[in-house]
Formats: sequence, structure tokens, C-alpha cells
Amino acid sequence: MDTAKIKALLRKNYESIMQKDREAVEEAARNTNKLMAPILAQALTEWFYEAIAHFYASYSPVKYHRHYSMYRLLEISQDGDMTQAGYYQDRMSQFERSSGGDDENTLYNSTFRWGFHGGAWSTRPGIPRYRAGYHYSVWGGIAKYSKPPLEIISERAEDYRNNKIAPLFWAIFNPELAKSRAARGLKG
Repeated sequence: MDTAKIKALLRKNYESIMQKDREAVEEAARNTNKLMAPILAQALTEWFYEAIAHFYASYSPVKYHRHYSMYRLLEISQDGDMTQAGYYQDRMSQFERSSGGDDENTLYNSTFRWGFHGGAWSTRPGIPRYRAGYHYSVWGGIAKYSKPPLEIISERAEDYRNNKIAPLFWAIFNPELAKSRAARGLKG
């Protein structure tokens, strides 16, 4: 056998091995995403409920009635290896969301995003007030501020992304890659 034929045979064998290895890596990545999805969904759910509990615990209302409706905001859905999460302000009833202003002045924004208790906002600039009265139809006193739940969740997610995602990914990916490569007859 001449040198050119040997090189061609080696190249073909090498390309076949590399193709199998690429397929193994792709399969391992898909499997890793599927396995990570519920772990990340659970972590987000825990951060969400902890942030809401922290917000509610930071102030005990005397002047307004608390509905605990922020607990209904989170929705997580999973489809295979995809996890989607969102905060849906329409899960609060209209009278709980409305603060008498435009669409931006909602309980979702004033509490979840901005950290004011009691669905606070008002038409007086710079003086957020809580809503009071029948169906929250009048402005009460000056609202108490606490760290917004969305800010707490974002900080936890950033910390997780910076410190825990990579180790978690590799702890799942490496065994998945070994299984996938072994199924294709590859070693190592």
C-alpha cells in the first residue's frame, strides 16, 4: 500500500471518529440541558418565594390589608431541555393591581419592581403613598419602602450564574459525555 492510500485511509478513519465525537458532545449537551432544567427551575422558585417572604416580612401593615398576591406572579414552564420563567402581573386581580394611574402604576410595579408596600404610588411626584379604602380607592399615608423582590431575585440569579452554573454544568455534562461516547464505541 502506498503512502497516499494510507494517508487517505487514516484521514477517513479520523473524520469518522471526529464525527462520532461531535455527535457525542451534542447529545451530552442536550442531555445536560434536560437534566439542568428542573434544577434551575427549582432554584428560581426558591429565590422567588424567599424574596417575596422577605418583602412581606420587612413591614407589618397597620393601614392596609395585605393580599399576598405577589406569590401568584411566578410561572415556570418546561418543554424538553427548555425552561422558561416569567412574572405575570395579570395573575393579580384588577383591583389589586390598579393604583389609579396609568398602566405603569400597578401593584406589580410598585411592590415587586420598586419595593413600596401597599400598592403605593400617587399623582404627587416623589411621595409614594399606599392605597386604602373600599377597593383601594383613596390614597393613604406615605408608603414604606423595602428592597424590591425583583432586585433580590436578580442578585441571587447573578450569584448563581457567576458561582454555581459552570460547576453544575460540568458535574452533569462529563458523565453524560462519557455515556454518549461509550455508546458510539469511543474511549475516554
